[in-house]
Amino acid sequence: MTWEEIADAIREPSIVLVPLGSTEQHGRHLPEGTDTMVAIKVALDVAKETGGIVAPPLWFGWSPHHMPYAGTISLRGEVLVEVVVDICRSLVQHGFRKIILVNGHRIANLPPAPIGCWQGHSRKRNPYHPSRPSVHGQNSS
Repeated sequence: MTWEEIADAIREPSIVLVPLGSTEQHGRHLPEGTDTMVAIKVALDVAKETGGIVAPPLWFGWSPHHMPYAGTISLRGEVLVEVVVDICRSLVQHGFRKIILVNGHRIANLPPAPIGCWQGHSRKRNPYHPSRPSVHGQNSS
Protein backbone atom coordinates (compact mmCIF):
# COMPACT_ATOMS: atom_id res chain seq x y z
CA MET A 1 0.00 0.00 0.00
CA THR A 2 1.09 3.57 -0.58
CA TRP A 3 1.01 6.08 2.28
CA GLU A 4 -2.09 7.63 0.71
CA GLU A 5 -3.91 4.27 0.60
CA ILE A 6 -3.00 3.74 4.25
CA ALA A 7 -4.30 7.21 5.15
CA ASP A 8 -7.59 6.43 3.39
CA ALA A 9 -7.87 3.11 5.21
CA ILE A 10 -7.36 4.80 8.59
CA ARG A 11 -10.36 7.07 7.96
CA GLU A 12 -12.59 4.03 8.49
CA PRO A 13 -12.36 2.16 11.79
CA SER A 14 -9.53 -0.16 10.98
CA ILE A 15 -7.54 -2.93 12.56
CA VAL A 16 -3.82 -3.13 11.92
CA LEU A 17 -2.17 -6.51 12.35
CA VAL A 18 1.55 -6.57 13.14
CA PRO A 19 3.23 -9.92 12.43
CA LEU A 20 6.00 -10.75 14.92
CA GLY A 21 8.34 -13.66 14.58
CA SER A 22 11.97 -14.58 14.84
CA THR A 23 15.01 -15.40 12.77
CA GLU A 24 16.25 -18.74 14.05
CA GLN A 25 16.65 -22.36 13.07
CA HIS A 26 13.77 -24.81 12.82
CA GLY A 27 15.68 -27.95 12.03
CA ARG A 28 17.24 -28.91 8.74
CA HIS A 29 13.94 -28.86 6.83
CA LEU A 30 12.71 -25.27 7.41
CA PRO A 31 14.26 -21.89 6.59
CA GLU A 32 15.32 -19.19 9.02
CA GLY A 33 12.37 -16.87 9.60
CA THR A 34 9.74 -19.61 9.66
CA ASP A 35 8.04 -18.07 12.72
CA THR A 36 7.69 -14.74 10.95
CA MET A 37 6.41 -16.37 7.77
CA VAL A 38 3.69 -18.14 9.77
CA ALA A 39 2.72 -14.87 11.51
CA ILE A 40 2.51 -13.10 8.14
CA LYS A 41 0.22 -15.81 6.74
CA VAL A 42 -2.06 -15.71 9.79
CA ALA A 43 -2.18 -11.88 9.66
CA LEU A 44 -3.03 -11.91 5.94
CA ASP A 45 -5.82 -14.44 6.50
CA VAL A 46 -7.28 -12.42 9.38
CA ALA A 47 -7.03 -9.19 7.39
CA LYS A 48 -8.87 -10.82 4.49
CA GLU A 49 -11.74 -11.82 6.79
CA THR A 50 -11.90 -8.55 8.77
CA GLY A 51 -10.84 -5.88 6.31
CA GLY A 52 -7.81 -5.13 8.45
CA ILE A 53 -4.41 -3.95 7.29
CA VAL A 54 -1.20 -5.93 7.69
CA ALA A 55 1.82 -3.90 8.77
CA PRO A 56 5.32 -4.90 7.72
CA PRO A 57 6.57 -7.77 9.89
CA LEU A 58 9.12 -7.69 12.67
CA TRP A 59 11.51 -10.48 11.66
CA PHE A 60 13.42 -10.57 14.95
CA GLY A 61 12.34 -11.72 18.38
CA TRP A 62 13.76 -12.90 21.68
CA SER A 63 15.73 -16.03 20.75
CA PRO A 64 18.78 -16.40 23.03
CA HIS A 65 18.04 -20.14 23.31
CA HIS A 66 18.79 -20.50 19.57
CA MET A 67 22.10 -18.60 19.55
CA PRO A 68 24.17 -21.81 19.27
CA TYR A 69 22.74 -22.18 15.74
CA ALA A 70 24.24 -20.16 12.87
CA GLY A 71 22.01 -17.45 11.46
CA THR A 72 20.01 -16.75 14.61
CA ILE A 73 19.42 -13.05 15.26
CA SER A 74 18.11 -12.37 18.75
CA LEU A 75 16.89 -9.18 20.41
CA ARG A 76 17.19 -8.69 24.15
CA GLY A 77 13.80 -8.68 25.88
CA GLU A 78 14.04 -5.00 26.79
CA VAL A 79 14.98 -4.11 23.21
CA LEU A 80 12.01 -6.06 21.86
CA VAL A 81 9.76 -4.12 24.24
CA GLU A 82 11.12 -0.81 22.97
CA VAL A 83 10.88 -1.83 19.29
CA VAL A 84 7.23 -2.79 19.79
CA VAL A 85 6.63 0.48 21.70
CA ASP A 86 7.98 2.43 18.74
CA ILE A 87 5.97 0.41 16.21
CA CYS A 88 2.76 0.99 18.19
CA ARG A 89 3.50 4.67 18.77
CA SER A 90 4.01 5.11 15.04
CA LEU A 91 0.72 3.38 14.25
CA VAL A 92 -1.16 5.39 16.91
CA GLN A 93 0.39 8.61 15.59
CA HIS A 94 -1.14 7.86 12.21
CA GLY A 95 -4.59 7.16 13.61
CA PHE A 96 -4.75 3.43 14.24
CA ARG A 97 -6.54 2.55 17.48
CA LYS A 98 -6.91 -1.22 17.09
CA ILE A 99 -3.49 -2.84 16.98
CA ILE A 100 -3.16 -6.61 17.05
CA LEU A 101 0.21 -8.29 17.44
CA VAL A 102 0.27 -11.61 15.61
CA ASN A 103 2.99 -13.56 17.39
CA GLY A 104 4.48 -16.46 15.47
CA HIS A 105 7.26 -17.12 17.99
CA ARG A 106 5.12 -18.78 20.65
CA ILE A 107 5.91 -18.00 24.25
CA ALA A 108 9.42 -16.62 23.63
CA ASN A 109 8.14 -13.20 22.48
CA LEU A 110 5.87 -13.06 25.54
CA PRO A 111 5.76 -10.95 27.65
CA PRO A 112 8.04 -8.40 25.85
CA ALA A 113 5.75 -7.93 22.82
CA PRO A 114 2.44 -7.29 24.67
CA ILE A 115 4.19 -5.01 27.18
CA GLY A 116 5.58 -2.96 24.29
CA CYS A 117 2.19 -2.78 22.57
CA TRP A 118 0.46 -1.64 25.75
CA GLN A 119 3.12 0.98 26.47
CA GLY A 120 3.18 2.21 22.88
CA HIS A 121 -0.60 2.49 22.68
CA SER A 122 -1.18 4.02 26.10
CA ARG A 123 1.39 6.83 26.18
CA LYS A 124 -0.25 10.15 25.42
CA ARG A 125 2.51 11.95 23.51
CA ASN A 126 4.40 10.63 20.53
CA PRO A 127 8.15 11.31 20.82
CA TYR A 128 8.55 11.49 17.06
CA HIS A 129 6.26 14.49 16.62
CA PRO A 130 5.10 15.57 20.10
CA SER A 131 3.20 18.65 18.95
CA ARG A 132 2.63 17.93 15.27
CA PRO A 133 -0.92 17.04 14.23
CA SER A 134 -1.43 13.79 12.38
CA VAL A 135 -2.34 13.48 8.71
CA HIS A 136 -6.00 13.73 9.73
CA GLY A 137 -5.58 16.95 11.68
CA GLN A 138 -5.90 15.28 15.07
CA ASN A 139 -3.33 16.04 17.69
CA SER A 140 -1.32 13.07 18.96
CA SER A 141 -2.43 13.66 22.53
